[in-house]
Amino acid sequence: MQSVKFACLLLLAVTATAADNPKNYNPYVAPTSDEAQHAIKRFRVPKGFKVDLFAAEPLLANPVAFHIDEQGRFFVVETFRLHNGVTDIRGHMNWLNDDLASKSVDDRIAMMRKYEGARISNYTRDSDRLRLVVDSDGDGRADKATVFSEGYNNIPDGLAAGVLARKGDVYFANIPDLWLLRDNNGDGLADVKKSLHHGFGVRVGFIGHDLHGLRFGPDGKLYFSIGDRGASIKTKQGAIENPETGAVYRCNPDGSDLEIFAYGLRNPQ
Repeated sequence: MQSVKFACLLLLAVTATAADNPKNYNPYVAPTSDEAQHAIKRFRVPKGFKVDLFAAEPLLANPVAFHIDEQGRFFVVETFRLHNGVTDIRGHMNWLNDDLASKSVDDRIAMMRKYEGARISNYTRDSDRLRLVVDSDGDGRADKATVFSEGYNNIPDGLAAGVLARKGDVYFANIPDLWLLRDNNGDGLADVKKSLHHGFGVRVGFIGHDLHGLRFGPDGKLYFSIGDRGASIKTKQGAIENPETGAVYRCNPDGSDLEIFAYGLRNPQ
């Protein structure tokens, strides 16, 4: 049987450090190692298939999601805010009643400020980001990476958890926003950054119950999901409130006509 190659993005232990200027964020990333190759040897691969390493440190770190565009480029969501900017209600059970009462992102931030006081600045030290990883010479292995978009270190931000690239538009899901990014001059850096919708994540809730799951449907609509951290979004058509449950949303590619497609869920992926 002819061998079929699958590109794998592999990451092994990295840690993040605080940054003085989040827009020039320079977290620690582990150096090149042979750990990924050792990991591949332990994979159970079906007959006729082969696994090759496509990218590892230092070209990427802490991948949460990735998407491959029409040019074969990988857009990789990297997180450095796990427990270093994004917390979990299970570690703050004295917040629970206030968290359940929160109806907006502003409510959530006010609650966090109430309990954290001066410590609230700790939530802005680390930034999630979107990396562009490229195989520039066509040998099947990445050899170039740029930080496509960064600076996602505001108190309500993250964890960044979804990306979709289509015809030059890059959709980036990072509570509390669904972002539209675009690189107009081809330098590997986003020079357009537009929030299509704001208001996701009205509660602290559980880690991983984030904004994610970006997909285009057969109807040409953009679909995406959020866990039961809820949402309260203002659109030109009016408010869309769903603070209680996880949900699947859909909208046009330009963000217009946002609507709830399904709700009453816990953490749809």
